[in-house]
Amino acid sequence: MSAVASRLVQAIMVAVLIGTATFAMMRSLPGDAAWRIAAGRYGYDNVNAAAAEAVRQELGLDGPALPALMQWLGDLARLDFGNSLVTGQPVAAEIAHQLGASVSLALMAILLSLLIGPPLGILAGLRAGGLLDRMLLVVSTGLKAVPQAVTDQGLGL
Repeated sequence: MSAVASRLVQAIMVAVLIGTATFAMMRSLPGDAAWRIAAGRYGYDNVNAAAAEAVRQELGLDGPALPALMQWLGDLARLDFGNSLVTGQPVAAEIAHQLGASVSLALMAILLSLLIGPPLGILAGLRAGGLLDRMLLVVSTGLKAVPQAVTDQGLGL
């Protein structure tokens, strides 16, 4: 099996395991899931038993867990992510909307890395062991050691 196929199989296995664990955790939360979802849709002040019951019927939360899990995994296999429990919008559309910002941020990070890294690497390499080389080593090691979120906050991102 090629490395790409092996990674694809691993990704599918991880998706199924994470999905199953998430499903189990959501089903085992204390309280009424239908009430929480209705509160997310209509606001906590506007939730009543009828709204929670309508959500329970709509989402099949009153049925057994195993058939619901199999249905959910089947939908996942077809890449049918359904609709958001709160907004009612297709989950795929919400992912696509958020993915655009993530992709543009990643492309900007790659562009900046390509513009800054090679010139500084060449300058440091021209005088290996020199002051600039050592300073860049300390800065790059420090930036690698700091969590990404802290670095982002420091740069104002």
